[in-house]
Amino acid sequence: MNYIWKHDVSEDWLRARKDVLTASEIRSLLPEFKRMLKKPEDALSPGFFSFCGAKLSGGIPDTSSSGAAARGHIMEPYAVEDWNHNSSPTYHHWDDIVIKRNGIGYSPDGLDIEQIPEMGVELWADNKSGKLKIPGRDQTFRAPTRAIEVKCYEPKQHMKSLIETKEERDERLQVAVAFMVLPKLQYVDVLWYCPEAPVPMHFDQYKREDLEAEIKVITAMLKMFHKHMKRVKEEAKSYWKMEPHYTTKQIYDEYILSEQTGI
Repeated sequence: MNYIWKHDVSEDWLRARKDVLTASEIRSLLPEFKRMLKKPEDALSPGFFSFCGAKLSGGIPDTSSSGAAARGHIMEPYAVEDWNHNSSPTYHHWDDIVIKRNGIGYSPDGLDIEQIPEMGVELWADNKSGKLKIPGRDQTFRAPTRAIEVKCYEPKQHMKSLIETKEERDERLQVAVAFMVLPKLQYVDVLWYCPEAPVPMHFDQYKREDLEAEIKVITAMLKMFHKHMKRVKEEAKSYWKMEPHYTTKQIYDEYILSEQTGI
């Protein structure tokens, strides 16, 4: 059967991620980061500068996904439920929420505490206690100590992950981000889930000490991120700018109207 996967995420969640560095962005910036290590320390990175400029832009995020990306989102709650039927400890599925600490953001698939609607799309993790807080409110939630990361690949990639060693997995960077954001996290279970595969489920467990090298790299990347965010903000204040009369949304709305009416 030919499955057609489509999914829409929360626009508010996408906007909440714009001021932090996330795991997917870390992965995409890694080649540029390695290139900049060969440059003088005060050199500006075109890749990081343009990335931070895009972060600070007011564009409307694309909430839709299809194919493998949509498949992963749709299967995640089923994967967490099947984990709870097959193994322990029990996890609660989380979706469309980002937890932030020191400029880095983590969107968990599942934690040992429950996500509730009052949390909204953004939480802050306290640097010492690890407790989660809703921005602008006094209400706090218990510090997560366990997390599950779900990977719902299609059969070919899923089976490849089965024979990879714990040390060579691409998912290590993403798991390291979880440890950097949640200071009281004891371990992360990574679950690979593909119901149609010959081996439909398998997992590995990571502790903080397993990912010391990745955490060191991300810490250095975060420093580079903050440096370029500061520089972009300075340029935005000092650079002589001509102000556009139209917003991108106005132009897009007129474009759609002209397409519909032929005028």
